[in-house]
Amino acid sequence: MPGPKAVAVILTPEEKAGLQRLIQRHKVSQQVAKRAQIVLAASEGKSNRQIVREMKVSVDMVRQWRQRWVDLQPIALADLEIEERLQDLLRPGAPAHYPRPGMPDPADGLREARRIRTADHPLDQS
Repeated sequence: MPGPKAVAVILTPEEKAGLQRLIQRHKVSQQVAKRAQIVLAASEGKSNRQIVREMKVSVDMVRQWRQRWVDLQPIALADLEIEERLQDLLRPGAPAHYPRPGMPDPADGLREARRIRTADHPLDQS
């Protein structure tokens, strides 16, 4: 017995062109490119099962990005660009604080090492 019908993804020509450009870019993360491919495949009318088989990803991933794209579509592209739509959501909880109280700042050691290295450099000698 088949499961529930997948959410339909209908792309505007601008969204489709933007997703295709994003996939072809050299400096885009593989995660974002894979998500763009999922959205494009979903817009072509492919089922979740077909996308899973072709892209070798989990069905949960396909469902998530199909649904997330549809949820974010009402927001104008000028307000939320295509690549931003395919980013991970912020995680709950307070952000990590560095340096932690009572712990040395690791950046201090790097700054000191850099200072020593440049001070000993023969070209820096006057």
